[in-house]
Amino acid sequence: MDDYPAHSLHRHIYQLRKSRQLTQEQMADRLALSVNGYAKIEHGKTRLSVERLGQLARIFEVSIHELLNPHQDYPPLKSASYRRPYAIKSS
Repeated sequence: MDDYPAHSLHRHIYQLRKSRQLTQEQMADRLALSVNGYAKIEHGKTRLSVERLGQLARIFEVSIHELLNPHQDYPPLKSASYRRPYAIKSS
């Protein structure tokens, strides 16, 4: 993974997953993907929909803005009401 540019969204997703001590298998389960499907996200081999970005933001407990802009400093999310706009409603 070290050959990815530091500013890469896919690299940032990898770093967030590792920092939260989650496996690719756990992420795949949470996103209802195969492990191979999730690995494609971390390798930049798939485009992410707004819905998928929202799911990732919710899992990592960051806003979509924070997910897309990893080099800015943000305060930790404290209230569920702050996260609510980024939650994905299930059908």
